[in-house]
Amino acid sequence: VPEATTARRYLIAALASAGDMQAARGELAALLQRQPNSTIRRTRDGHPLRNERLLRRLLDALQQAGMPS
Repeated sequence: VPEATTARRYLIAALASAGDMQAARGELAALLQRQPNSTIRRTRDGHPLRNERLLRRLLDALQQAGMPS
């Protein structure tokens, strides 16, 4: 579902974590096209994930994929 931006963030993070940076960057481009104000900071501030370690892993993977800070 293209409008499922939270799910797309998890997909981007999973692809980046698996080392498929080309696919991760492609998905990130699609996310940014749909939601151009997506950033690491906005993701951190608005994400419901409360486990700090897991949230850090998600954010690190998104950053690896090239999500703006």
